[in-house]
Amino acid sequence: MKKGSKKIIVGLIGIMVVGIMIIGIELSQPIHSNAQENQFKTKKTKAILDPNATKGKLKVSYLSVNKNGKELKPSMTIKKEIGSPYQVNREDIKGYEFVGLSEGSAPTAGFFINGTQKVTYMYKAKEKTASKKGNLKVRYVDTNGVDIIAPRATTEKISTHYKVSKVKFRGYTYKGLSENSAPATGKYKEHEQEVCFEYQQDDFNTVSENGLRKLIVRYVDMKGNVIRKETESTGEIGSSYEVKQIPVYGYDFIQLADSSAPITGQYSKETTIVTYVYDKKV
Repeated sequence: MKKGSKKIIVGLIGIMVVGIMIIGIELSQPIHSNAQENQFKTKKTKAILDPNATKGKLKVSYLSVNKNGKELKPSMTIKKEIGSPYQVNREDIKGYEFVGLSEGSAPTAGFFINGTQKVTYMYKAKEKTASKKGNLKVRYVDTNGVDIIAPRATTEKISTHYKVSKVKFRGYTYKGLSENSAPATGKYKEHEQEVCFEYQQDDFNTVSENGLRKLIVRYVDMKGNVIRKETESTGEIGSSYEVKQIPVYGYDFIQLADSSAPITGQYSKETTIVTYVYDKKV
């Protein structure tokens, strides 16, 4: 073979090698890049133009960073001809948020190669937020806004239904809900609500048959129900009185009602009412 012919053959071989390298470099570029998906280091892949190769594999996994790589949903394996392009998208998983591709993961877009590539999406469990709660206060007051019995307060999750009712108090007539009261039925809300039932105190004969003034002592439970027969005594205006709390079987004494007269004082022109409040023993 002539010297000039050898140079031409070597030159052609060089051109072919360079062409193959250029094609390989172009095919190694991903079809689509996503900065959010590639938060961790990823392997660079390149299509291999091997005439004897058949198909390549792509495995897509969804793992948890909280549970030592536990699989959150079944992995997916795709097989295609080497050199075929691929592009995969991450999926939303209930209760978890995506944090990035695992270290060493293949990129989300590229080409099938002679072997198995793995795209691995990593997720972490979402933080559970504490359930918000609301407060409901229930009051029973006279027309002066004085509590007849101690207010009751409850706390429940927001949107929980509530229903409260008026109660009967001896010596009082129910008038209705106070002007700024929350409704008697509704739902718990973020801000405190107050249901306020209003009562009118009944008129009493302030003078007994012999012209003396009256002192009435009442015994009620937390709802205002009478649990012991009330007592009554009389005295002249200005004379002193003193009443003592009496144990009631099955109940614990709590306090004097907010509207109660003091346990010591003087008979006045109006009837004096002392009200003891008790709570039933458990």
